[in-house]
Amino acid sequence: MGSFRQKLFELSCLLILVLIFIAPLKLASISGLPEIPPDFPTSFIELFLLNWPLMFFPLFSGVILLLTLCSAPLELKQRPTMLYAGGWLVVPLVALIGAVNASTMDFVYMQIVHVAGLAAFVMAAAIQLEARPEMRYTAASVLTCSTVIVCLQGLQQYFGGLDDTAEFMRLQLLYYGDHAVGNQSVLNAYLADKRIFATFPLPNSLAGFLLLIAPVCLYSVWRWCRRVEPVNVSRIIFVSLTGLLLLGTFALTRSRAAILCLMLTLAIFAFLYPFPVKARVAAALLLLLCVIGGAVYISVSSRGFISASVRIDYYITSLKIMMNHPFAGSGWGDFFHDYMRLKSIHHHEAPHSPHNFIFNFATQTGISGLVLSLFLLFYPLAERVRPMLKRSKERKAFWSLKTCLLAGLIAWTFHSMLDVNLQIPASVAIAGLCALLLLYSKDTGNPVPAWIKPLWYIAGIALTCMVLAGSAFMLRGDYAFSQLKKLCTAPPGSIRATPEAVRRQLLKTSELMPYSPFPWESAAMYMLNVGDLFSARQFMEEAIKRSPERAGFYFQLYRINKVLGVKAEATKNLDKARELFPNNPKYRE
Repeated sequence: MGSFRQKLFELSCLLILVLIFIAPLKLASISGLPEIPPDFPTSFIELFLLNWPLMFFPLFSGVILLLTLCSAPLELKQRPTMLYAGGWLVVPLVALIGAVNASTMDFVYMQIVHVAGLAAFVMAAAIQLEARPEMRYTAASVLTCSTVIVCLQGLQQYFGGLDDTAEFMRLQLLYYGDHAVGNQSVLNAYLADKRIFATFPLPNSLAGFLLLIAPVCLYSVWRWCRRVEPVNVSRIIFVSLTGLLLLGTFALTRSRAAILCLMLTLAIFAFLYPFPVKARVAAALLLLLCVIGGAVYISVSSRGFISASVRIDYYITSLKIMMNHPFAGSGWGDFFHDYMRLKSIHHHEAPHSPHNFIFNFATQTGISGLVLSLFLLFYPLAERVRPMLKRSKERKAFWSLKTCLLAGLIAWTFHSMLDVNLQIPASVAIAGLCALLLLYSKDTGNPVPAWIKPLWYIAGIALTCMVLAGSAFMLRGDYAFSQLKKLCTAPPGSIRATPEAVRRQLLKTSELMPYSPFPWESAAMYMLNVGDLFSARQFMEEAIKRSPERAGFYFQLYRINKVLGVKAEATKNLDKARELFPNNPKYRE
């Protein structure tokens, strides 16, 4: 490798480590919510304090993949890792199927770029890890440092930050009502229970990430202590402190689903490894007692079993959607619309996804998405567990990086059946990295056939172009929409924007995002608040043209026409909202 290529490869390796470090700190919000534009940092302080726009992740991944393809030696000897990375290469193609039946194109563009960025990250990591196997431990160390910072931020939030959040939300509700805050009922519940979420969007999301990475963190700290004398004493001290930090943060998320996933993982490990029979019986009894105790606690707690029953309804509805759209799915974003029509529980909740990794693909892209999601989740686990079941030697090597990776991935996989992990770039990207580390083997076996190499390059270049172009396209629109949103919902104490300024920014935004209904909806709500009802009606009708299945748009148009005195049109709008969302108690006026 020439000197320039060598330096370029070293740069790509450094950049992917930087991305691994910053992902849990800055890129852990929920992707796939086009109605909520990202905050773009405007100063160094905001760059440090705020989460970054999620389209930065595919942009960074695309740059890293481009540098890697231009500089890394491509031998393709690690068949399992390359097969797994190849599975991710297929994901953007399957994601395209989600455009067939989609009624709102924002979700399509956002989801395709999101998963393409994940695929670019996994492909770049696979190539680099094959060329530099020693990066495995470096990546684990970088993840450990990042996770410790996330935990410290969570503790800071618990001991003061939640009070600041509650006060901010109170002011937002006072000045602008529910619309400005978003899903304030969910946030209220988190604040009331003092559940922390640190840099993640939800306590459950933080808990899922900790399930994935906590075993790796403990192993990394244990390995670091080889350099600190006396080794055994330093391991006891530092591993214990790290474990307490991770466990304390995990406990403060108060995620019942994550605790269940942890118990299931412990039960599986009791079966996989040759522990004494008494230890296995004790573990089984402890698991049973924990389940019974947890059920009793849930029944008397403020949340009760309501969230569990709602989650089950997500899955039942997902099966109905899959039966209605078996081949092309309902389209990206249309689980949101279909669930409102098909759900059986009477409440106003309307999730954007089924909170399940497999159902997320299966409902919105059909059978191909179902098969691919099963492969991505279970192939790495199967590749590791199979030899463990056959050879006792594999089972006896308990305390190792691979064991910790396996434990984290099993727990994260369970958790991905219960939450929105797919939509959080940091969580799913780090899971992909952990899968690559788990699949790595010193025994490379037969190399991949030579004819695969040019196809690999072609696929990588195509993916790079797709990711870089898509992320740049999305970021331009996101920035314009964020500026419009700031004009429409000025913070307390600031000067409200004029209608003319809102119209000008709406025009700019619609030129960059002609497919999107959400700038029109934001401008319509602004015009409604300032009393320009005719403009509000015009803008809301434009929003409906771009998203004809969204019940909330028809309900807002009903409110506008009701104030205007157009009773026949208002009744028609309300009837349409009820048709699209028959179980929403808000639409029973």
